[in-house]
Amino acid sequence: MTFPEEIRRWADSREVSDEIAYVIWQVRKTDRGRQRIWEDPTRAERREIIGRAWRLADAHAVEFLHWGDVILKEARHDAR
Repeated sequence: MTFPEEIRRWADSREVSDEIAYVIWQVRKTDRGRQRIWEDPTRAERREIIGRAWRLADAHAVEFLHWGDVILKEARHDAR
């Protein structure tokens, strides 16, 4: 999947996978909401975002996702 340039720039500036950024943009429609969920998601928000991001990643053979310095690969659907 090719993500919109605006989302890719947002992802790059926050060191987050494009798939995670895309889902955050789908879940939160305002800049403030996106920033908040990126900085301090609830456990439920994080689980939802990572689960949806993995579904996107699986469809495109992406091997890992990252959210800041956290690399997500082996336990794909475990959003600890």
